[in-house]
Amino acid sequence: MKDKKLKADYWKEGRYVIVDENTGEIVDDAQGYGYKDKQRAVKAMWWKFNGGKEKKNNDKISFNRWIKIDNNKEIFNKLSNIIEDNLKEIARKEITINEITKEIENEYSIIIPKFVTNNL
Repeated sequence: MKDKKLKADYWKEGRYVIVDENTGEIVDDAQGYGYKDKQRAVKAMWWKFNGGKEKKNNDKISFNRWIKIDNNKEIFNKLSNIIEDNLKEIARKEITINEITKEIENEYSIIIPKFVTNNL
């Protein structure tokens, strides 16, 4: 399916479907209903056909492996607690999650993978 060139296209009654650009064949029609708008069709196309679902599953597996290593659970808990304590500052853009992560990385002398911060 990855070799096909897909696009979201208008279908009927304001609905969109995912079609093969070369053949014009409808590849996904949201179980016969069509997608409500083009943005939802594009998102579904990424999820189903461009590895979005696989990437999320791989991130979850990688996170579960990472959290089981020695003191990584402690690091994750500390990171999530600091973020929770600073939610107002984060919302006001006074501090970012990346800055908090860098502080924890320096404190523990490790590098926290991206899939960990995605699970916060």
